[in-house]
Amino acid sequence: MANPQLENGYVRIATETYEALCRIRINGEARQVMDLIIRKTYGFRKRDDNISLSQFSVGTGLRRPTVCRAINKLKQMNLIIITQKDNNKFTLFRFNKDFDTWEALPKKITLPKKIMGITQKDNNSLPKKRHTIDIDTKDNITKETSEQSSQIIPLKEKEIKIVAPFNAFEYIESLRLAKQRHISIIGKYMRYRKMEKSLPTKRAAETEMKRHLRSARELAEYSDNQLKRATLKAMKLTKEWTLETCLKVINKN
Repeated sequence: MANPQLENGYVRIATETYEALCRIRINGEARQVMDLIIRKTYGFRKRDDNISLSQFSVGTGLRRPTVCRAINKLKQMNLIIITQKDNNKFTLFRFNKDFDTWEALPKKITLPKKIMGITQKDNNSLPKKRHTIDIDTKDNITKETSEQSSQIIPLKEKEIKIVAPFNAFEYIESLRLAKQRHISIIGKYMRYRKMEKSLPTKRAAETEMKRHLRSARELAEYSDNQLKRATLKAMKLTKEWTLETCLKVINKN
């Protein structure tokens, strides 16, 4: 049986902050990630801390993609503040104690699984077409035949597909964590350039990724130290540096 004691450690948090947390709706996975951030910072009397995805995964029991989604949700709610240091080598996480700036996400609306097609009143079937040798002309078209032609045929049932909005942060993070080295290089480059702010759709993100494939494949043959030196030189050459700029720097040497 668990028997926690204050003597073994505790997390100090202001009563006002805790009461504010009781009033805001946070989904389970996001709450787990936020609690870990509080544990890693307030628990060690620190303002912020460098927490890796593996630490989040071990501490919460969640998979990395799930952790990324939770982090993004906490950012949207302004519950945490993320800063990058030393050319994005370190990611510092901080709990935002200014609860007046928190933004609650809207509740999910549950939609019906299927939409029924448009049906005729009282499910009346269409009148059968009468066999006739008369030729329809402007003069012999009756009101009945006109109504028949205007009746609406019932639509087939259509399932509603709820598509989640594209999340550029998660997409770039998946590239950065990819096993293929050249894909990981592209992900690190896109994260450093903060491209998640300029990629509104998955198609735009994939197009941007493909632009750097050739350069990334060639750069993957070099060591991390060589890539680091080439990146620093490329950044000095131009503000609009790309992976191709890094490749040119390496080839020059």
